[in-house]
Amino acid sequence: MTVYWILLVFSAALGIPLCGLCEKRSDRRAAVYCIVMGAAFALLAAVRFDVGVDYNMYAKLFYDMNFMDTEQLGNIQREKGMLFPVVLTEIFTFDYFPAFAVLSPIIYALIMVYGAKYSDNPWVGVFAFLCFGVFFNSLNFMRQIMAASVGAFALRYAAKGNYFRFAVFAIIAGAFHRSAFLLLPFGLICLIPMNIPVLIGLLCGSGAVFAFSGDIINAATDFVYKNYGAVEHKEVITGLSPLYTVMFGVIFIGAFVLKDKLRGDEREINQLLWCAYSGFFFESLGMKHAILSRLGLLFFLPIVFLLVPKIFTAACRLASGHKGRRKKAAAFTAAALMIAMTGLYGGLLYKNYNGVVPYRTVFEREVEGV
Repeated sequence: MTVYWILLVFSAALGIPLCGLCEKRSDRRAAVYCIVMGAAFALLAAVRFDVGVDYNMYAKLFYDMNFMDTEQLGNIQREKGMLFPVVLTEIFTFDYFPAFAVLSPIIYALIMVYGAKYSDNPWVGVFAFLCFGVFFNSLNFMRQIMAASVGAFALRYAAKGNYFRFAVFAIIAGAFHRSAFLLLPFGLICLIPMNIPVLIGLLCGSGAVFAFSGDIINAATDFVYKNYGAVEHKEVITGLSPLYTVMFGVIFIGAFVLKDKLRGDEREINQLLWCAYSGFFFESLGMKHAILSRLGLLFFLPIVFLLVPKIFTAACRLASGHKGRRKKAAAFTAAALMIAMTGLYGGLLYKNYNGVVPYRTVFEREVEGV
């Protein structure tokens, strides 16, 4: 797991001088930082071998596609948006590795452009991207992360009131994973102000869904998602650690408490609160049905790249309220938040979150003859 710790330290060591500790200093420097970190993420994802619980599934699919005709490719029970670049790589080779090498730069370019363009402080967003396990998610759920990346841009258009572009981008996101179509009603739900009465209603409704989630899952797999039966997919009936629910719950609580202190217009902050609650909600369902936690991935990029930096900056500003100790207080608060997130990162690695440990490369594959 050494490579992951090096990546985390590097993200902060490079980000703080370029982007500023609590406040973004320069758009140009932030862009340089995002380019470097995007390249690092893409490289690690491209050359990995057997890293992540879904790696072998994708490797088998990419290899088998070499021997499929057009009709068979059309019958693949997966969204086709991600498969087109793979087909192009297979003009030149039968190996599955180049497919990962082509897809990885696409995925992290989308993510880092989003971070550079919209994050209040990109280094904090990248740090959160790592510490909250979203990078590890991206090493596994490739279709979902591509859908989430496009969907994140869609949500930005919704926050600006441009619902036509929002709908177009949400539909494009659906070409990578059908779950992204959930963003279409979500964009309208975000028009509801996130206040205490609404939150009480949400918690009551969420509790009811949690209580009857087994019946809901059974109905869905009987009539709609018939390929996701409990026999074929154990993650339908097995749950995840409460840690993931707690970490996104803490983000939501922090954002809700500080919502009047967060920078941004009212519509944007309200949407981010809904994203944070949605991430918490789907992770809570994941405690009973691991597969449902993947729906939360649709909201993770706005959470880690937009909301967490806003919370980070607001906390630093509040701590530096006394002029005489402004810099020291802000630095202490930033350090405390970083230590807390680093502890979470260590916990995810210790639990081998999504099977990302140990990290191995394709060069080891050659040694093993795989």
